[in-house]
Amino acid sequence: MYVINIRRHILGSNERRRSFVSNKIDAPASHLIELYAMRWRVETFFRGTKQDLGFVDCELRHAAGSSQHWHLLMLAYSLLKFYCTQRS
Repeated sequence: MYVINIRRHILGSNERRRSFVSNKIDAPASHLIELYAMRWRVETFFRGTKQDLGFVDCELRHAAGSSQHWHLLMLAYSLLKFYCTQRS
């Protein structure tokens, strides 16, 4: 039998609370939040490339073509994010 210890962190005021669940019992809350923030950028990247840039529509069968398509999507996403940050 495996036992998993989970620690829950609640941040913010009573009106706006965020819960973070982690099995890293000894990690400080600030470290977990930093990890979550890094992971959030990865998640938004994947969502943007799939929904807005057509990664899901890629039907290439060879690894070289898929790799080139993936690199072009990363470049397009990066340029769009750069453009958006320059405008705001």
